[in-house]
Amino acid sequence: MKQFFIPISILTVVLVLSGIWTFQTGEPQNTKFFLYSEIIHVGVIFIFIILGAYFSYSRMQSRKKGFPEDDELSKRIVQKTAALSFYISLFLWLILLYIQKSNIINNKVLFSYGFIGMALIFIFTWIVLKSRGVRDV
Repeated sequence: MKQFFIPISILTVVLVLSGIWTFQTGEPQNTKFFLYSEIIHVGVIFIFIILGAYFSYSRMQSRKKGFPEDDELSKRIVQKTAALSFYISLFLWLILLYIQKSNIINNKVLFSYGFIGMALIFIFTWIVLKSRGVRDV
């Protein structure tokens, strides 16, 4: 039961801190862009919380069934996902640096989009590799 409460408590702390961070920002320069930016941030945070709750629930169910937590296939999938998402994230940062050079977006917002993009890339590549499987080449 302790294994179940740790991820849920971490998710709760992240949700509370994200809410405080979202509502404590200063006066925006462009209110329309600021509103869309905040909606995107809150949406992505809720996606992360839902995925975290799903992973903790699935781990609890597999533990009840007696399956090992980390078998060889899941370790291999996470390793391949990390390598592929790192490679794709490098291209994401190159694109964001190009956008920053033209001074369209503030640097703080740009870095937050970069970190959110990296997390989404990791989740997307994990879903693809989990559904497709890992081929040994």
